[in-house]
Amino acid sequence: MELKKIGVGSAAKVGGVIAAIMGLIIGVFVALISMMIPGSGSELPFFSGFAAIIVLPILYGIIGFIAYAIVAALYNFVVKYTGGVILEFSEKGSSD
Repeated sequence: MELKKIGVGSAAKVGGVIAAIMGLIIGVFVALISMMIPGSGSELPFFSGFAAIIVLPILYGIIGFIAYAIVAALYNFVVKYTGGVILEFSEKGSSD
């Protein structure tokens, strides 16, 4: 099988969700670290950590959405001149 086109909208949605999940994971680590470090730039370190849990997933999600849309559109453009990615599938349990 050959992958000849990627849906830009669907790739962008998937990329946005994946990036938002990564932003949440990173936001949790930032929140934990900011609560452990005294005087970490805010009078209320808990609030700055809590903000990271909210803001980072949103930012990462937006950036991921845009990035995946660009990559899918570029793939669709380049595949016209280079050919698609060849995908090879096999039956479950079969040996190669």
